[in-house]
Amino acid sequence: APDIPAFANQGEAPSIQFVNRLHDAGLLTIPSGSAVIRLLPALNLRRSEAEEGIKIIESVVAKLA
Repeated sequence: APDIPAFANQGEAPSIQFVNRLHDAGLLTIPSGSAVIRLLPALNLRRSEAEEGIKIIESVVAKLA
């Protein structure tokens, strides 16, 4: 994805690279295609857990910006 500088010329789909960074930060996700990730929360997810997940995503995105 040349339009995403942090992922350009690294040989893997951007979604896989982003998922790997989320995994390193402690959030389990899966890629879905080359530019989409999926979040698969448990049905009994608490609000505090959802907020923690969002903070992890924001942190990873901030590092890429």
